[in-house]
This record gives sequence, C-alpha cells and structure tokens, in this order.
Amino acid sequence: MTTNNSQQRLIAIASVIVVALLGVAIFLLVSNINKGKALEEKAMALEQSAMLADSLENQYNDAIIELDNLKGDNEELNAIIEQQKAELAEQKTKINSLIRSRKDLDQARAEIKNLTAQVNDYIAQVNQLKDENAELTDQNLMLSENLSQEKMQNEELQTAKAALVSEKQQLETEKTYLTDKVTFASVIKVSGFEIEGYKLRDTDKKSKKRYAKNVDQVEVCFNVAENKVANPGVETFYVRIINPVGETVAAEQRTIVNKETGSEILYTEKLQQEYDNEAEKVCFNWVDPNGFQQGTYEVELYNKGFLAGKSSFRLK
Repeated sequence: MTTNNSQQRLIAIASVIVVALLGVAIFLLVSNINKGKALEEKAMALEQSAMLADSLENQYNDAIIELDNLKGDNEELNAIIEQQKAELAEQKTKINSLIRSRKDLDQARAEIKNLTAQVNDYIAQVNQLKDENAELTDQNLMLSENLSQEKMQNEELQTAKAALVSEKQQLETEKTYLTDKVTFASVIKVSGFEIEGYKLRDTDKKSKKRYAKNVDQVEVCFNVAENKVANPGVETFYVRIINPVGETVAAEQRTIVNKETGSEILYTEKLQQEYDNEAEKVCFNWVDPNGFQQGTYEVELYNKGFLAGKSSFRLK
C-alpha cells in the first residue's frame, strides 16, 4: 500500500514536471516565433526605409538636375530656381527624418509623393516664366524694331523737311532777289541837283546866300527821270542830309532800310510826289533845326529803299 502511494506520488510529480517543461517549451517556442517575426518585421522595415531613402535621393537628384537645366541668362529666373532648390532640400531633410525614425513610413511615402508633385509644379512654373519671358523678349524685340523703324522714318522726314526748308529758303531768297531786281528796275532815278541857300526877309522875299550864318533855309531841286517800268501814281522819296561833321540831320529818329546794304539809316525828310512816268523837276525847302554850319553837306535821295541819286553843297 505504501509502495503504491509512493509510486503514485512520483508519477504525479513527474507529470507536473512534464507539464511544466512542456509549458516552458511552448513558451520558449512562442517567444522565439515572436522574436523571429519582430526581426523579420524590423528587417522588412529597414529594407523599406532603404528603398524609400534611395527613391527619395533619386527623385531629389533628378529634380535638381532638371531645375539646373532650366537655368539661362535671366538672373531673376535663376534666383527663383535657386529658391525652389532650397525648398526641395528642406523638404528632403524632413522626409529623411521620417524615414530614419521608421515610425511612419506611410507618411514618408506620402511626403515623397508630395515632393514629386511639388517638383512638377516648380518645373511647370519655371517653364511658364520662361515662355512669358520669351514672349516679352519677342515683344521687346518687335518694339525695338518698330522704334528703330520709326526713328529711321523720323530721320528721313527730318531730312526731307530740312531739304524742303532749304528749298523754301532758296526760293524765298530767289524771290527776294527777283523782287529786289524788279523793285530796283522801278526806282525813279534823280539827277541835276540845284541846291541854294537863302536868307528870308519880312517882305516874303528871299535872297541867295553862301555863308552859313546868313542862311535861313536851303532849297533843294532835282530832276526826276523817266521810268516806264514804274507804276504811275504817288512816289515817295526819302531825303537824307548829312551835315559837315558826318551826322544825319533828323528832327526825329525816323529810319528806312537801305536794301543795298540791309542796314537801317536815318532820313531827314519824306517827299511824296505824283509821278506819271515822265521826267520832271521837283523842289523842296529844308531848314536845319540846329542852325546851319560851315562846311560841306551831303544830300542823298532814296526811292523804294534804293539810292536814287545824291549831291552836295557847301556853305562858307
């Protein structure tokens, strides 16, 4: 009886030990299986991280190369591309942080996808800017060509205008010359001067005098020549009397233009005489408001701006 109880106790203990060992074995087996899965998952995550990192690096490098290829001579456009590259580098750094942490690879994949879209958007923006710049360049070129053409046309117009002005001036000069010739041809010449000094008396009589102190007035007579070119009518003669000291005697600052010299000259008296294209004698009296001087006086007569005749007289 005692022996049977001992055997049963041993069997019970052995059973417990077997069960315990079996439990330990199962636990170790499960634990090893879990560790294997964890290692497998970790290895898979590492592999996915490496693939994502490679993909990110390749996309980033391709994007940088493509953006650099879009550079040109436009400094403003190049600056925009550099700014885009800096933004891509910043985005790449953020994605690399996600990949290295391996906490959310799905988020990393989404960010890489966004990066691809961002690159495409940048490239589209740059190409649009290049197209717009090219269009502006074409417009500026066309505008420059138009301006050059307008400048050339303006220069041609200025040249033509200058030629017309020169031609007009030449025609006016010729017209003035011809007019002056016609005018000169119609000048009424005078000659045969008779100049005498007189002393006036209370009896309205006058007597000839040669001494300046005795002369009250001078009578100037001259012959008007026949001129068939001149139109009949009233002719105006301008008398210029120059005293012995070379001064033109004039009560007022009255001038005419000497058409032979183009200069203005003072005149002493203005005579208006009816003229019928026939020769005749004309006389007028002149009194020097400053009194007569000893010496030689010069007398010049002008008609239509030209010297028609001249003479002189002397007072003792």
